[in-house]
Amino acid sequence: MAVGGAMGINLLAKVLLGRARPALWVSLAPESSSSFPSGHAMGTAALALTLGLLLAHSKWRWPAWVLGGLFVLGVGFSRVYLGVHYPSDVLSGWIASLGWVTSVYVLFLPVLRSLWSPVRHRHQAHRQPS
Repeated sequence: MAVGGAMGINLLAKVLLGRARPALWVSLAPESSSSFPSGHAMGTAALALTLGLLLAHSKWRWPAWVLGGLFVLGVGFSRVYLGVHYPSDVLSGWIASLGWVTSVYVLFLPVLRSLWSPVRHRHQAHRQPS
């Protein structure tokens, strides 16, 4: 829901805003759709943030945040480097994903806690000495 919703917001924004792609130099990977906001930046940020939040209480939280952050930054940089987005397109995609995914997380946090609770109790039961 978090990643799919972010992509839906991206498509709606592209249709409503219709910003032209940059024409600063010949692009290595020409695109023809609207530029604002960057779908790649928005999608990768939504995915990395969703995984980071879902793994926040596991031993995989640091690898998820570090690798996810590097992935998001790399994709964002590549979109500007390839000449298919302005930096503001990338930043707006990141900000929109941050807002959307955080909202979904807060809205569904009670559901997530109820799902995680049995797993946490089983894990703690195995760790306690008999």
